[in-house]
Amino acid sequence: MSKQNELAQLADAVTVDGSNVGIGTSSPTLPLDIVSNSSADALKIRARPTSDDYGTLTFYNNAGTTKWADIQSNVAKDLRFYTNGGVEAMRIDSSGAVTIPSQPAFMAVKNAGQLNMPINIYNTVTFGNEVFDRNADYNGSTTFTAPVTGVYQANIKIRIDQIDNQANYYLVRLQTSNRHYYTITDFDGSTGDLSYSTHSFSQLIDMDAGDTAYVQAYQSGGSVQSDYDNDSGSSQFSMFLVA
Repeated sequence: MSKQNELAQLADAVTVDGSNVGIGTSSPTLPLDIVSNSSADALKIRARPTSDDYGTLTFYNNAGTTKWADIQSNVAKDLRFYTNGGVEAMRIDSSGAVTIPSQPAFMAVKNAGQLNMPINIYNTVTFGNEVFDRNADYNGSTTFTAPVTGVYQANIKIRIDQIDNQANYYLVRLQTSNRHYYTITDFDGSTGDLSYSTHSFSQLIDMDAGDTAYVQAYQSGGSVQSDYDNDSGSSQFSMFLVA
């Protein structure tokens, strides 16, 4: 094919309309406007020629000097999303499994008992051992701070020992900046004190960025005798961002 014919075909395929370029359309409405072919494919990004590994679509600031984000795939046939100039935010592997490495999520377990807890006041429960904290939003002892506004799932479980059957009730709650959520148990029907009892619940909650959440327990009446057990298997606090 002659160079003249190639240029003619290119002119037929590409339309320049002011500041807009169209491929497959004679009336582009965006800086680059591409109409898909019969297979619904519009843009092909190939891996670099030096090694068959990565193909990347990169986003920059207006000056083209600061990289903002990337969408990338490689020979493993996965799809990776990078934000903040190169931090992996999400990966979809070739099987379709999705991982979100920096998604806010933590779990902490108790590693020290709290003994003879005062009655008729809300006592903050400490969970001193972080199992994981994906986004460093838990302070390592009691409190989760929401990094972004969203809906969060909270899971609370605490074992209380030396239950006093003369107490009016035991209450365990999740206290947040917006409101509180709780479970309440009455042991009046017990013939005697109980060696232990596990109190647990899960809750879907709304939080604004900067809001906090922590666990408290309350014994109404009775004697000062109950302990918050240090068993990591029976006392945990976890939260994660749902949406």
